Amino acid sequence: MEDAGLSIARGEALPPLSRLRMADVLAEGAAQFPERDALVSVWQRRTLSYAGLEAEAARAAAALLARGIRAGDRVGIWSANRIEWVIVQFAVAKIGAILVHVNPAFRQAELEYTLRHSGCKAVFLIPDSGEKINVFVTIPSALAEISMLTYLMVVGVKTPKQSEQRVLAAA
Repeated sequence: MEDAGLSIARGEALPPLSRLRMADVLAEGAAQFPERDALVSVWQRRTLSYAGLEAEAARAAAALLARGIRAGDRVGIWSANRIEWVIVQFAVAKIGAILVHVNPAFRQAELEYTLRHSGCKAVFLIPDSGEKINVFVTIPSALAEISMLTYLMVVGVKTPKQSEQRVLAAA
């Protein structure tokens, strides 16, 4: 029987869909084509090979694990399209966590709402280099009251002390 009236599109069944996880696809690419370009950011003037992307993602995954982020935890990312975004995406996939995409156009109230309701345990903030944004003003102290949020990781900007700020009120 036809699927009349259903909004389903079916393509060819061959080749079958891959059952590999995202992290496995990257590892396979790194094994088969280690020196080939995997990622090119013209505006950042940066290129990563498959082996380089795999290494960066593994390093970021290890850092997440060291901070207690585990499979099933939610990790937010507030960023425009940049190489670091892809690294975080693969790092989160490697540990089996859930990536929560936060629209980089969000302002303070929208960001607060999203973080409060998403259950993120960690959030990466990667401001666009062209933005004139002070992430320490944009991210209000009220975020310290979000019980699930343990880490705020800021990439690519100098902070008063470190690139990572523990945002728990008790810290």
